[in-house]
Amino acid sequence: MENIGERLRKARKGKGLSIEEVQRTTHIHHHVLETLESNKMDAEMSPVYAKSFLKRYSEFLGLDTEKLLKDYEKKGPKQSEPVIVIKKEERIDWALKLKQFRVPIAAAAVVLFLVLVISGSVVGVKKIATITRERRAKAIALKIDKESKEKLIISKKKAEPVKTEAPVTKTRMAKVAPVVAPEISIPKNDPLTLIVKTFDDVWLQVKSDDKIIFRNVLPKGSVEAWKANDEITLWTGKADKMELVLNGTSLGSPGKGVVKNIVITRKGMKIKE
Repeated sequence: MENIGERLRKARKGKGLSIEEVQRTTHIHHHVLETLESNKMDAEMSPVYAKSFLKRYSEFLGLDTEKLLKDYEKKGPKQSEPVIVIKKEERIDWALKLKQFRVPIAAAAVVLFLVLVISGSVVGVKKIATITRERRAKAIALKIDKESKEKLIISKKKAEPVKTEAPVTKTRMAKVAPVVAPEISIPKNDPLTLIVKTFDDVWLQVKSDDKIIFRNVLPKGSVEAWKANDEITLWTGKADKMELVLNGTSLGSPGKGVVKNIVITRKGMKIKE
């Protein structure tokens, strides 16, 4: 009996389509398509993403989506039930132990004190490291905001007309073309899943449903994902050094340099001024 991947590949070839042609039409990455057709969904993606991509791909090929998903759930990985082992409580005769090993009470108190001191030091170091990272991220954000304001002031000064005795002809400044992202439509019941890929060290702030969930520097080569019910808002210092992927559809780069108010919704991406 053919597995799910073989059915998908057979249906695609029956329509005379290549992987690249399917990718251009469905906006599903070719790596994901190859994973589905090789029947390696469980090894390379979570069941949630696997079901989502299987549904979109099978609908595109005209297959019985409901049957395909039921077959996947039947043959998918099942988590084993947890086994609880209850050990019989052992009673320890501490008086006998102390007598056998002859450990002075004063020495035990010293050991306990040292353990408490070391534990407190470790907690203190972690707290200091966390505060340092937060201060660094805040400093970078303030620097980016300051640089963007300085660039705006410089651009305004350059745009001021030079006063001369001759009459000056008023001209309209050309508006910068907005970033054009592909229009998509995500079902209302499906959550928004945004994947950010970086090609350099990028400072980024992420809001999920108007709540800040990330504000830090993403190192070069990072691939991070965030979820929201209705809206994801971004603010970045290097928009051209990152790629956005929404629910499996690539939105490309959100612009160049410092870009604020990058709003991601079920209809795609837009930049609020």
